[in-house]
Amino acid sequence: MIEKIDEILSSKAANPEADTKILESEIDQLVYQLYDLTEEEIKIIEEATRYVTTWKRKMKKKQTVKVSKYRNILYICIKH
Repeated sequence: MIEKIDEILSSKAANPEADTKILESEIDQLVYQLYDLTEEEIKIIEEATRYVTTWKRKMKKKQTVKVSKYRNILYICIKH
């Protein structure tokens, strides 16, 4: 996982517009496995992430603000 994160950071440092969606998806899957999440829990997290991302786009903020999926995942896991 650390290698994938480092790769994302390197890509973004070289080109802030770099598409890192594939690496981010791979990290998502590793985190889901790490916490042994069910398909239902994964669906909840992914829907919540899409909702927040869409909301932030609608707010038309000038800065790109990324949703911390991993913080959301940990929060959900801790609550259970």
